[in-house]
Amino acid sequence: MRRKPSRVRLRAAGAAAAVLAGGALLACSVPVFRYALERWHVDDYELYVFHRGALGPEERAAREWLAERATAPEGRANLLVAVVDVDAPMDPSAREVWKDRRPAALPWAVLRYPRSAGVKDDAWEGEFGAAAARAIVDSPARRELGQRLLGGDAAVWVMLESGDRGKDDAAAAALAGLLGKLEKTLELPPEETAGAVFPGDEAAGAATPPMPPLRLAFSVMRVSRTDAAEAMLAAMLCGTERELRALAGEPLVFPVFGRGRALFALAGAGINEDNVGPACEFLAGPCSCEIKAFNPGTDLLMAVPWDDCLAGGLVSLPPLPPLTGLAVEPEAAESTAARSRALVSALIAGAALLLCVAAGTVAVLRKR
Repeated sequence: MRRKPSRVRLRAAGAAAAVLAGGALLACSVPVFRYALERWHVDDYELYVFHRGALGPEERAAREWLAERATAPEGRANLLVAVVDVDAPMDPSAREVWKDRRPAALPWAVLRYPRSAGVKDDAWEGEFGAAAARAIVDSPARRELGQRLLGGDAAVWVMLESGDRGKDDAAAAALAGLLGKLEKTLELPPEETAGAVFPGDEAAGAATPPMPPLRLAFSVMRVSRTDAAEAMLAAMLCGTERELRALAGEPLVFPVFGRGRALFALAGAGINEDNVGPACEFLAGPCSCEIKAFNPGTDLLMAVPWDDCLAGGLVSLPPLPPLTGLAVEPEAAESTAARSRALVSALIAGAALLLCVAAGTVAVLRKR
């Protein structure tokens, strides 16, 4: 009896077909994976730390450590932190996150996906402290993932194991075989060179930073769902689509490219040529749209200094420093998050204005 495909597998195939169809429009000669690595800056997650009264010493140190991670040169995490007193007036976004929550203890942390991802569910929630702070931004698998992408892998296929050794080994072997075949048969867009100069760079006098070698290489990274160090990564991946958390008994794979952007998930029997092939074709194909928000995928939360490494810095990512330091004022954390949200809103408004101007110009030209 033929197994009926799940909605996750069907949507993945549909998304792959859609992005491939879009590749025929306004394509340049830079592969998607390379353009994403060089030009797509990561979107910020939002962490809300809800508390009542003064935070304890451990929580204050954890909050300060996270604030430093947002700007640290050795590993800037794409994270905004807002510390919210539940007995004080809240801004609308914090109030929306807090409503209807009845946590077992305070302080309580809620991690939200980047707003651009459009994911309504939480990435994670739990008690806030030193262990939670470190797990939110860092893990061995995420450091390895960053190393591989900076080293030139077109995509790293992260596989969340089901726990069934037979299923997991079979899925990993099938995936590795398909990727090995695609590495030999797919071709990069013509006239592409490593460290390409993009439109406008020459006019602006921008220097082209050294880049990893351009090669069509895919790798597989297996992550156990029972590994406590990777619990945050597993939660982040499974939350990108609501149905995934119900598929704990199936291996899940996510092609991750660029600066840690997960494209979509394939589950169980959906890890096949019909789905893996189009995904690789999209990643290796010509970039059809320079605006990141118009492309599929969800950024992962990682502590990787992308710009520094791509400008010739150390590719070997050092471990993050220990949790130390004094607490910052809650108002400062709130202010940082508010300024960032205002900047995002301004950029979105600017993009909308440009699209309106372009549409008006096209209309005028047609009348002529």
